[in-house]
Amino acid sequence: MGAVTSLLYGAEDPSIAGMVLDSAFSNLYELMLELVDVYKIRVPKFTVKMAVHYMRRVIQRRAKFDIMDLNVVQFAPKTFIPALFGHASSDVFIQSHHTDRIHQAYAGDKNLIKFDGDHNSARPQFYYDSVSIFFYNVLNPPQFPSACSNKLEKYYNRGAGTNESLLYEIINGLRAAGTDAGSSSAAAASFTNATKSVVELLTERVNQLSVKNDSDLVS
Repeated sequence: MGAVTSLLYGAEDPSIAGMVLDSAFSNLYELMLELVDVYKIRVPKFTVKMAVHYMRRVIQRRAKFDIMDLNVVQFAPKTFIPALFGHASSDVFIQSHHTDRIHQAYAGDKNLIKFDGDHNSARPQFYYDSVSIFFYNVLNPPQFPSACSNKLEKYYNRGAGTNESLLYEIINGLRAAGTDAGSSSAAAASFTNATKSVVELLTERVNQLSVKNDSDLVS
């Protein structure tokens, strides 16, 4: 449901920088009927449809929304947020053709990655690398000073957590870089950002993009 929730929200909020959508279903009603076949539930099709319509009425009464509206393909042509789609090729819980249909109808910049495995399989490293590259491109995080970047690479090549002195050296280098850049307020802000946590950096970048999009709409 996370991917579908993101898609439905993204259709209403174009200020989002980017979305990674893993194993989305295109239509909830269609998915329900497929699961009956996948798990070989031995009941007539008409009883399944009756059960779905009963659930529909109960959910409408209690949650105030119609499950038949969960047809993501209808929202995809209205969504322009950059998106990376992912789906396991052997997923039998939500079959990959669901993502194919959404991807085909999607209006924004998009890419689709399929990988071996099923719905709950561990994702391969190349998929995580693709996600990292995608977020780097859409969020444009601040750059580390080159000297610190080289030390970071050396630190992780040795195995993160095995060389505390090198980690302290990296942190001190970032602080020194921020001090040296103190004569320029813009540069100082850039280096200060580099010492912040990943969560803080992502949050700041998303807020900046939101302000920019609001300004564009006003102008």
